[in-house]
Amino acid sequence: MKIAVVGMGPAGLRTMMLLKESGHDVHGFEARDRVGGRLKTIRTEAGFYEGGGEWIDADHHRLIALLNELGQPPVIADLYPGTVWMAGKGYVEDEYQEHQAVLDRVEEEADKLALDLDDVPWNNVLYANLDAQTLGGWLDQQAGSAGIPRRILESVYRSDEGEDTHEVGLLGWLCARLAYLERTGGEMSSARFPQGAQGFCEAMAERGGPITFGHALQQVTIDGSQIGLTFNNEEPRWFDRVVLAIPAGCLRDITFEPGISEAKQAAFEAARMSRTIKVSLHFDAKFWTGSSRTLTDGLLQQAWSAQEPNSELSTPKFTLLTDIGGQAAIDLALMGDEAAGRTLVAELEQVHPGAKAHYRNANLHDWVHDDFAGGGFFCLPPSYVLDHYEALVRPENGLFFAGDYGGRWIGTIEGALESAERVTEDINLASHIH
Repeated sequence: MKIAVVGMGPAGLRTMMLLKESGHDVHGFEARDRVGGRLKTIRTEAGFYEGGGEWIDADHHRLIALLNELGQPPVIADLYPGTVWMAGKGYVEDEYQEHQAVLDRVEEEADKLALDLDDVPWNNVLYANLDAQTLGGWLDQQAGSAGIPRRILESVYRSDEGEDTHEVGLLGWLCARLAYLERTGGEMSSARFPQGAQGFCEAMAERGGPITFGHALQQVTIDGSQIGLTFNNEEPRWFDRVVLAIPAGCLRDITFEPGISEAKQAAFEAARMSRTIKVSLHFDAKFWTGSSRTLTDGLLQQAWSAQEPNSELSTPKFTLLTDIGGQAAIDLALMGDEAAGRTLVAELEQVHPGAKAHYRNANLHDWVHDDFAGGGFFCLPPSYVLDHYEALVRPENGLFFAGDYGGRWIGTIEGALESAERVTEDINLASHIH
């Protein structure tokens, strides 16, 4: 069977690998000039750092297994515990002193709600009241009149979501939480890619089929059992099956002839990506002591160190990476590289004195305004789970959909790989391959 996979991020690349292993004739298409999608490794004379996604959790078992298979075992990262700076006061991460009881209660209440849910998000029709709520509204209720704990809650949970909590649907957040309930502690962000996240993607590309770069999909034409793909105003290329492995927020930009179902079109239109950017801050010395991991309730939402610099350089270059989500990301993106860098370093100076003296420059990696991303990762807004989620994921007319929205591990690399397995199984079942 002749199959096209559009989008060469981790979901598309893994789908290519699995379909090829199943005996299909597979061809990949990518709008950029590289593989990786929202995984982008910046290589410099000092080493490399990640401009996009980078973290591996200890319970992301399929990702870890695939890295080992590709000869790239994960590198353990030791950034815990970090520093948390809230309302002008510093805390050791996960030790919030007088506020710990409030935080523990919130975690317990969230777990109780999540445990009642079905693993398949759209099966939770009895919980429409949760789907209509936002995570931020629920956190408001939990915090009550205690102002500082609510700021802590916002900082902790917006960091995980890459978005302001009032933009995140409560039911979607709880469904994603289901995958993490068996954690015992320490699994989050515990490892990194030894050859960069893009190196991981390049290794997958070597195992897949041929890839055509610089081809942005414009139109999908369904003609009987054949599917035509139009790129760059060229003549359509025809396939038996097509996998669309592009970010959910970009699906609405494609024209479908004849049109897809109203439910799927509505799902495309309502799909959201987190407003997430990264700003890399470069310094000429390691001015911080202890862990570089920092969370704050200001614009500098979280920061951590990239790899150690090349020791052979006459002037070492130390890099801190910052991950900013929500409206703050938009505000910083509009500033540009240097203004955003100076703003973040001014906040960093309060937590780690010496930052200003050693600061050299910044690079802004704006995923929100990236034409082929539209944001950092898939985000479930209020009312999306029960109104649109199933329609987004399900196959239709020989079209299959893979991405960080297509598995239990929502918004993660693990989820992207999970979706590739599901799509491959669906295609093989439709092709009577077992």
